[in-house]
Amino acid sequence: MDQDPNQKIVEAIIKLIKKWQRELPNKKLIIGIDGPSGLGKTVILKELAYKNKDITAVHLDYFMYSSAFRRKALESYQNKCQVFEEKWYKTKLIKKMAKDFRSARKKYFVLKNICYKKNKGPQIIQLNLNNEVLLVEGIFLKNTKMFENIFDKIIFIKLKNEYLEKRIKRRFDANYPNGDYEAYRRSMINFNNAWQKYLKDYQPDKTASSILNIKIVNHFS
Repeated sequence: MDQDPNQKIVEAIIKLIKKWQRELPNKKLIIGIDGPSGLGKTVILKELAYKNKDITAVHLDYFMYSSAFRRKALESYQNKCQVFEEKWYKTKLIKKMAKDFRSARKKYFVLKNICYKKNKGPQIIQLNLNNEVLLVEGIFLKNTKMFENIFDKIIFIKLKNEYLEKRIKRRFDANYPNGDYEAYRRSMINFNNAWQKYLKDYQPDKTASSILNIKIVNHFS
């Protein structure tokens, strides 16, 4: 039976983290996991944190502005791509988290009123700053306007578009059994345009510290 392709990525990332820790001893590392939306980065990060207790797992979505705020920004901005750079994430708060992690003066970084999980109200997220690695999964991580001087290393994960589309469709069907997938795809036009611009401007699939490919064999027949 073929190995789960996500598991291969997890093993590769663990090796990279150990390598970078050897190369940068006595340094607390902030590592980003970048890649297209729907790739499965959340699952990969969860598995990484489970296998390595010295990792603090961070989902960039913790730092998103509210859906109402982002919707209003998309309606008011003529340049929709600009919204994803300026009005999508609370970048000042992300920078503060990075600063507190590197300073090692605080044990925890606390986020309040976070609406991260579907169908759940506001939550309090407590991030352990005592660990040696802060591992952040998200998108646009190579965008220096948004994340200047935050990441020590960035891993970019790739997946062929045909398989990515299948993953996105399966995730949509699981979350919205009676949903209109084509309507969902149309609603993602602004995001997809911003993502393509990001790929063109920053070339993370070529310039990241490490580039990993998810190789599909029989998982999407």
